Amino acid sequence: MSASDNQVSLTEIARFADVKPPAVSNWRRRYQQTFPRPNWIDGQELFLATEVTEWLNRRKIRNGDLKNGEMSGMTYGDRFRRNRRTPEAPEEATPWSALPVEPEQDELIWRTLQRLRIHMDASGYADMVLGLLYLRICEPRQWVDMLDSFRHPSPGHAMVELLQRQALGGAWFADPLSRTLRAALTESKSGWLVAEVVSLLNRVELSAISSDEAPANARAARFFSFILHQLARADGKRGSEFFTPDSVVEVMVKLVEPQQGDNIYDPCCGSGEILAGAAKYVERSIGRPPDLKFFGHALSERSWRLARMNLAVHGFTAGFGINPANALRDNLHADRRFDVIISNPPFNMSDWADYRTLHDHRWIYGVPSEKNANFAWLQHVTWMLSERGRAAVLMPNGASSSENATERAIRAAMVEGNVVECVVSLPPQLFCSTGVPAMLWLLRPPAVKSDTNILFIDATTAGTMVDRTRRILTADDIERIFGAVRDWRNRSPDEPYDETAGFSRSVPRYKIQEHGHRLNPRMYIVTSRPATDLTQAVETVERLRSELRNLYTRAAEIDSLVDSKLTVIDTWIR
Repeated sequence: MSASDNQVSLTEIARFADVKPPAVSNWRRRYQQTFPRPNWIDGQELFLATEVTEWLNRRKIRNGDLKNGEMSGMTYGDRFRRNRRTPEAPEEATPWSALPVEPEQDELIWRTLQRLRIHMDASGYADMVLGLLYLRICEPRQWVDMLDSFRHPSPGHAMVELLQRQALGGAWFADPLSRTLRAALTESKSGWLVAEVVSLLNRVELSAISSDEAPANARAARFFSFILHQLARADGKRGSEFFTPDSVVEVMVKLVEPQQGDNIYDPCCGSGEILAGAAKYVERSIGRPPDLKFFGHALSERSWRLARMNLAVHGFTAGFGINPANALRDNLHADRRFDVIISNPPFNMSDWADYRTLHDHRWIYGVPSEKNANFAWLQHVTWMLSERGRAAVLMPNGASSSENATERAIRAAMVEGNVVECVVSLPPQLFCSTGVPAMLWLLRPPAVKSDTNILFIDATTAGTMVDRTRRILTADDIERIFGAVRDWRNRSPDEPYDETAGFSRSVPRYKIQEHGHRLNPRMYIVTSRPATDLTQAVETVERLRSELRNLYTRAAEIDSLVDSKLTVIDTWIR
């Protein structure tokens, strides 16, 4: 359909919507603030058909006005599209090859999805988009059934019925798609919105994953991760509960270096982005290993669904259990130990424990405070490590220097127990929900007898701002942090560490004891200052003094001028 074909007159709007022309005029008069604006072309008043369709999508046809073959819930937009034969069906949609290449493609799709987002609750819309995208990637037969619905007189309504059957069918208790669709359809059963999203997602060239054993489709996985990230950002603080930014995931994964054969665990898996990051790291390093195993706990139903789907589009399965579980209260993997643990647990979580939990055998460094779970997460992680295990856990800055008696005692015991390997101060504004910086704790199992020093890294000035409120770690930033840790690990325990002024320092235990076992890197790393060029400094001072003298002279001239003007005015008044 050409660009000129996308213009319709008021008479054509009435004909395609199958209403009388006065009805369209009445809509225009009553809803003049929202009704599409006309364009005057060759003296004729014409409207963009896409804008008309979107406006009519919000007008449901009353049951008494339905025509033969039309179903309850249909909108005037559905009828307008059908009668006009607009390119809603994917086979008539703009060829994806005509759109810009990745990543411009992805941005274009996201902008369109973002415009549709206003018609539904944010979390419900995210569930619907991700559920349909998962269907598109991992369930090709069901996706074909969805596309066949475009031949129905009311395609949106037919799609909703298909999704309802999918949500209620099969082993819904173990199927993340069924549970995601259930959640989405609870929020909205708007057929036209489902049809728009299906049509949009079908434009993306993605190859399906035919089975859990098949290699992951890199393009599909990237696109799913991109949409997941954008939806988390759009959802603000609520979205950030389920998503750790890519650059943070990358530095965490690189510091624990997952290897072939590792069991990898995230006790608070969010949307599975950290485990997916570990999978991508191993694939880049050695190709797709057949024996990489993932495990985790999901704190909420939504986290359980998102993490399962995210790992599936990357071609992996994970042991999350059949329901959400708090790892601190209900440890589903108590009989396992893991080679790699990576996690971003909720900061300062209160009311996390019951009587049974407080008497758990995992708290070998002290029973954590009931009011704050930070040191419960840290101890849980160290307990779950295998003998060769390594862990990276994000913590709020306060955990490194808390003066709470319980937390201070646990921190001291962990230092004395030699389980803290390194602490990295990260820059602010890395996360969607807060500009507050965090710290990355690298942990090792209690049985390891190694260097008693702790490496501290101050990366608070790292990163680059990508917009007004958001910072990312660049590849150079990540490599610098990793390089400092790698060099420290590769030296012998009695060999001095080649520290970098203002960035990294290896600190012996006695120094940490002197500072009350506080683990804030900035307590041990002196911020470097560039050497001062004395000649340049003197020249700068002289220049500033000259500018100041000129300003004083100019101020005096202005004062004199004001005085003379006031004298004239005073004379005139008298």
